[in-house]
Amino acid sequence: MKKGLIITVVLMLLSSYLCMLCASNAARHKMTVEVAAVNEIGLIGGDVVLTVDSSSLKGDSQRIESKEACSLIWTTNQSDKKITIESDQPAPNAGLTASARNIKGGIPEPEVKVCAHPVDFITGISKTTGGCDLIYVAQITSETSGGIDSHNITYTLTDL
Repeated sequence: MKKGLIITVVLMLLSSYLCMLCASNAARHKMTVEVAAVNEIGLIGGDVVLTVDSSSLKGDSQRIESKEACSLIWTTNQSDKKITIESDQPAPNAGLTASARNIKGGIPEPEVKVCAHPVDFITGISKTTGGCDLIYVAQITSETSGGIDSHNITYTLTDL
């Protein structure tokens, strides 16, 4: 009797399991793809040095343009972005400006004075991978005293 009861219970459990397997010919679950915000910026090329000496001074004022190859690159999958530029040099001896050339993926501002607060450099950036060549110009006069202005230039990709 005990043996018959055990066999009956095992058969019932087995048939319940087999019915569950046969109950559906499809299975589903929810799968979500989450795309994170991408806002990246970087520099290609090394440090830039502008040297002003007696051979480069002509007249009362002079503009010395950088010749080094330095480029800015960025990627964003968002809209309404801009790039700002700023220096950590609060009181430079010589004036310094920057401009973007050969730009792809934004609208450059005209030659921008580099100063100790963020200034718009490139606007109109939306969902793009872009880049530009960077040109720096030191502006000196005959009254500019000798010395070295050392700038740490920061470019920031931010909201408009």
